Amino acid sequence: MAAPAAKNSPDVPPELAIGSKPLLVKFSGGEEESLTIMDPFDTGLREASLELDMLRGKRCLACLEGEWLLVLDEATGECFLFSLVSLRRIPLPPLLKPVEALGRCALSSPTPPDCTIVFSTSYRNYLVYCRPGDEEWRELPVETDGTGSSWVTFCTLLPGSCDDMCWVVPSSFKNKNEESLAIVSSELDIKTNKLAFDEDVEQVAAPWSSLPVDMVEELVARLSFIDYLNVRKVCKRWSSVSKPAQYAKRYPAYPVLMSICSSSAGTFRLFDPIIDKEYTLMDRSLVPCNDYFQMLLFAKNGWVLVLRGEKYMYATNPFTGEMLDLPEIPCLGYQFDGISFSSTPKSPDCIVCAIEKSRYPNYSNCLYVMLWRAGDEHWTRLEIDEYTQFRNTYSNPVFYHDEFHCLGTRGNLGVFNPHNMTWRVLDKPGPLLDGDPLPGDQYCHLLEFREKLIAIFRPHNKGAMELYKLDMSQMVLTKVERLDNEVIFVDHWNAVMMSAPRDTCCNKIYISKLGGYNEGGELKSCAFYDLKSRKYYPSYFNLIERTNSIWIQPNFKCQ
Repeated sequence: MAAPAAKNSPDVPPELAIGSKPLLVKFSGGEEESLTIMDPFDTGLREASLELDMLRGKRCLACLEGEWLLVLDEATGECFLFSLVSLRRIPLPPLLKPVEALGRCALSSPTPPDCTIVFSTSYRNYLVYCRPGDEEWRELPVETDGTGSSWVTFCTLLPGSCDDMCWVVPSSFKNKNEESLAIVSSELDIKTNKLAFDEDVEQVAAPWSSLPVDMVEELVARLSFIDYLNVRKVCKRWSSVSKPAQYAKRYPAYPVLMSICSSSAGTFRLFDPIIDKEYTLMDRSLVPCNDYFQMLLFAKNGWVLVLRGEKYMYATNPFTGEMLDLPEIPCLGYQFDGISFSSTPKSPDCIVCAIEKSRYPNYSNCLYVMLWRAGDEHWTRLEIDEYTQFRNTYSNPVFYHDEFHCLGTRGNLGVFNPHNMTWRVLDKPGPLLDGDPLPGDQYCHLLEFREKLIAIFRPHNKGAMELYKLDMSQMVLTKVERLDNEVIFVDHWNAVMMSAPRDTCCNKIYISKLGGYNEGGELKSCAFYDLKSRKYYPSYFNLIERTNSIWIQPNFKCQ
C-alpha cells in the first residue's frame, strides 16, 4: 500500500469525493492495466487508477447496488462478485453463456451472499440466475406477450454498464482490516503520483438521504408512480421533491381508487383505472385502528375524510403524509346521509358539513346538520324544521357558490348556507322522478364540473345510468346523452368529472368495481359504463365490489 501523499503537494490532485456522488469505473481489459475511476461531475476531470490484481484482465458485466461488481474472466469462465467497499470476493458458478446473449442484471438483495443474481437475455424468453454456492447457473422460462417481448423489468437509480464502464457509489475504499486501496491519481497533464486516501479522515457511509435534492429531482423523471411516492418518504428534504413538468404526464393527474381494510394498520391500496395497475402502500397518516372500524367518506384535492369508530374523524393526504384530527363527534353524529368540505382541511376557510334528513317524514320533520370550521374545538350541531317531502340521497353534498347542495331522491335540490345557517329546498329544478323513491333505491351522485351541477342516477343492477345537467339560466335539468371528451369516476359516496386523460377514456363512467383476473388470480381491470353502448365492461355480473373505497385525485403539494 502506498504511503499517504503530502496534503499540500502540488503534484497531487485533491482526492475524489468518495460516498458523496456517483463515480465512473472503467475496465481496460489488459493484463497489466489497472482500473480507472473518474469523477465525471468535476470540471478538472480528475481520475485515479485502482491497483487491484484480482481485477486485472477481467471484464465487469454489471455494477449492482452501486457497490458490487459482477466480474468475469472470459478466458476461464470464472465469475465472482466483488465489493468496492469491503474488497470482499464472493465466488459464483462458472459463467459459460456467451456474454453477448446476456442483458440487464439485478440483485434480489443488497447484502450478498444472501441474494440471487439474475440476468435477462437478448432472446427475452428466459432468465439466467444463480445464488452464491450454486454449482451452475440456471435458466427460467419467461412468458411473452405474443410479440416476443417479455414483461420483465430491471429497476435501478443508476444507469447500466456501457462499453466496459459502470457507475458506482462507494462509501469508501477500505477492506475489513481498514487497509486502503493503492491509488494512482492524475489531473489532465499533471504528473501522476502514488497515493492513498488520508486515513486520518473518518470514512462515513453516506445515506441516500444525503443525495442533493436537485440530483434526486433528476432521478424522479425515471421513476414509476409508486417509486415516486416512496422516494418522497425517505426523509423530510426529499418530501419536497416535485415532479418535473415535462414528466408530469407519466403520473396520474386523474383519480385513483383508494381502498383500505376497516381495521387498517396504515396500509392502503391505489388502483390506477387507466393502466389497470394496483399499488400497495403504507402511510403513517392513516391511523392504525384495531379496536374500531374505519370508513373512507369523502375525497377532494388529494385529501380524504376518514371515520374511525363512532366518535372520531380525521382528514389525511396519503400522498404527502399530512393529517388533521377533527374534534370528537357528538352523540349519533356519525349518522348522516353525506359529508364534504369546502376547501382543503388545513386551509383557514375550511368548512366540514354533514347533513341528515329523516327517511320517514311522518316520524320526524327535522333536518340535522353537523358543522366544523377551521379552528373550532367542537362541532356545531343544528336541528332545522323541515316540513317538505324532500329526502336526501345517500351521497355527499357539493360545495357550490358558497353553499352546500344536496341531491334529493326525486332529482330536486336542497341547499344549506353555512354562513347564515339556513336550509331551503329549491323550487327549481323540479323533481325528475315520479313517486317517492327511498334513498337506497339506487345510487345517486351530485358533482360540479366547470361551474355546472350534474346529477347521476345509477341502478343497483346492469340497468342504464342517467345523467342530468343543471342549466343555471333556466334552472332546469337537461338529460346528458354523452360526455364527449370527459370522463366520470363514481363510488358509493363520491363523484368526480374531468377532461379525459386519454382518448380511450372518453364517454365513460368508471365505478368502484373490478373485473377480470390475471395469472396470479388478482383482479386486473377497473369496470366502467360506456355511454355510447349503454353497457358495463367487463360484464356487470362478473364484477367484484372494492369495499371501503373512494376515488381520490393525487395531490403532492403540502399545505
